[in-house]
Amino acid sequence: EVTPMAIATISTGEEMFVHSNHFLGDDMLQYDCSRMPDAAISYTDSLWRYSRLKALMESNHGHINSDMIKSFLRDHDKGPDDVSSICMHQCEKNKNYRTVASMISNLTELTFEVACGQPCSSSYTKYHF
Repeated sequence: EVTPMAIATISTGEEMFVHSNHFLGDDMLQYDCSRMPDAAISYTDSLWRYSRLKALMESNHGHINSDMIKSFLRDHDKGPDDVSSICMHQCEKNKNYRTVASMISNLTELTFEVACGQPCSSSYTKYHF
């Protein structure tokens, strides 16, 4: 995890690693603005996205491929205008926030796929490490 003030490594020991917009590492919690009472996008919203993505990954464990992960990142479970959706769109409720990019890292194949913009309406470009 990275901020302008610090860098931290997270080691989960798990086969899959899921991350959203809040810090997971204990050393980084002091930098997590989403936990502040007046935050525009709250810790709860990011925690929902994290929980939703983790549930999608775990329920498909052993059968996951790049296309499936892309479908997870395009998820609008709570609606595209809800700040808790994995693929979040700008709307009246959240005028300043939206998903601006989506990334998939495959450390086995040493590839990195990136979609600029909301993943539901953007294509992914694959890069090799």
